[in-house]
Formats: sequence, structure tokens, C-alpha cells
Amino acid sequence: MYGNTATTNFSHIEGGIETAVDLMGFWDSDSKLTGVVINLACPSQETENLNEISADFWHDTRVALREQYGKHLYVLPQCASSGDLSPHPTYRSQAEQIMAQRRGLSRRQEIARRIANAVKESLPVAEETKTGRILFRHRVVHVDLPEHQPIVRPFYETDSVHPAELHVLRFGDVAMATSPFELFHDYGVRIEAQSTAALTMLVQICSGHSGYLPIERAVKGDGYSADKFIVGPAGGQVLVDETVKHINELFR
Repeated sequence: MYGNTATTNFSHIEGGIETAVDLMGFWDSDSKLTGVVINLACPSQETENLNEISADFWHDTRVALREQYGKHLYVLPQCASSGDLSPHPTYRSQAEQIMAQRRGLSRRQEIARRIANAVKESLPVAEETKTGRILFRHRVVHVDLPEHQPIVRPFYETDSVHPAELHVLRFGDVAMATSPFELFHDYGVRIEAQSTAALTMLVQICSGHSGYLPIERAVKGDGYSADKFIVGPAGGQVLVDETVKHINELFR
């Protein structure tokens, strides 16, 4: 996520990587595109350490998409499970910078260009299957997750619980599920792998903010996102199991 990889003792990237751009399109009765939902496992923090309110690369994405589909296009960004991910290249960064400069783009604009290209490539396929009627279901799930209290390593879990509100939705053959955590990417992979939906869109930091939820190897490795947290790996697995259970019940 951060740190210098150009060191002699660098071994590997600890976390995962996600390149998918999940998409839902919405059209009016005249078949005019009115909005898109774009789901990325990437927080919008390419530009950091500024004293300003900014949509970050999502602003540039809206600009790029509205140039192509009209100024009234509504763009709803969703941040999938990416508590241990960021849009900053940790290696190959020099080549990325050179290519963006040759295109005359900032790093944010380059990210927006790639998202817009993914939308342009996928939207015609989605449009072929658009329908005026769709099965919609929504379930609110309240779950008590075991809290984590590290004292010595290896870690252990306490008997205290942290209440969490989850939302699970079905849009036709697409599932959507939320959590209030900055959820490490592996949890999202577990949920998507076990979901019976054709496409599963996850949204983090929704219905509250309960901090990071790291995986076991991140806790053992320490670091700023894995040393102060409320719910740990045991609670994370409970969250995965509950989310998968309710998704699959909606598709049963």
C-alpha cells in the first residue's frame, strides 16, 4: 500500500490487487443513458495531504464520462473492499509517471481515463440486456462481531462484541453488500468467491465507520492499519460468513 520497494530486502507485496471495474447502467424510457454505478476496489485518495474537500479521481472520471455521454450523466462511485489498497503504484511507478506525462495527464486523470475506457468497453454489452422490470430485494442485517484485543503476539480474541449493520441487496442477477469497515481486500475476495450471484458488488465504510478490519497476516506483520482496530480476523470471518449467507438466501 505504501513504502519503498526499492530495497535489497524487498520480498513481495503483502496485500492483494484488484483490477476489475464492476458496472451497472441505467436508461430512461427513451433508451437514454441516465446514470452508472461504478464499483472499484480502490479508495479515492490519489491526491493526499491537501487542506481541501475533493472527489479525487472521481471528479476527473465524471468529467471524462460526461464528455462522452452527456453533462447530465449521474455517476455513483462505490469503494469495494480495499482497506489495504491504494491507487499509488508501489513499483513500476516511474514508467507510469512517464506515460501519463507523455499523454499530458495528471495521475488522477490517468486513472479516470482507464475507468472511462472500461465503461465504454462494457456498457454496450450491458445495454443489450437492459430491462424495464427487475427483481429487487433488500435486507438489513445486524450482526455482533467479536472484538479484538491484542496483548501479546500471537493475537487472541475477547468475549466483547462490536455491533455492525450490513446491507445486502439483489438487483436481478447482481448482488450488492455493504460493511462499515475499511475491509481488507482478502475478505472481499472470500465473499465474491462464495456468492452465487453472477456479479457481487461490495461497498465498504457504509452505515457507520468501524475502522480497519485487517486479515491475520496483516495483524502479525503490524503496520499502521493493523495495530489499532476494533474487529480482527475472527470477526472478519464472521462478517464474511454472514454476508455470504444473506446474499445466497436472496438468490435462493
